[in-house]
Amino acid sequence: MTNLLWTLLSALWIGALPDIDPIASARLVGILLHCGSAALLVRIVGRETGKTLPCVGVLLLFVANGNLAFYAMSGLETPLWVFLFILSLAGLQTRSPWVGTVLGGLAMTRPEGVLVGALPG
Repeated sequence: MTNLLWTLLSALWIGALPDIDPIASARLVGILLHCGSAALLVRIVGRETGKTLPCVGVLLLFVANGNLAFYAMSGLETPLWVFLFILSLAGLQTRSPWVGTVLGGLAMTRPEGVLVGALPG
């Protein structure tokens, strides 16, 4: 198992909704995380540029990426990893104290998350 955090989160909705297909729940969570990632990207670009056109461009590029959309609906941990990665960028941008926790979540989601945590240093 290389996705500890996704497995722990899955246990939450499997335990809370035992009569619902866990894959369907995982897909729904993935889609919600994908939408959250898009919103975070728009927020980051808006904060950096203060203009609308770059925000629209980034949003269109993000939602047009077929791989991200596919994995968002797969039920796998990829949308969680992408969301946490973008959230860590937002935290680094504002120098938030919680960014270390988010980077730790990246490492708990996929092993390569450890490498991302080494980048800001």
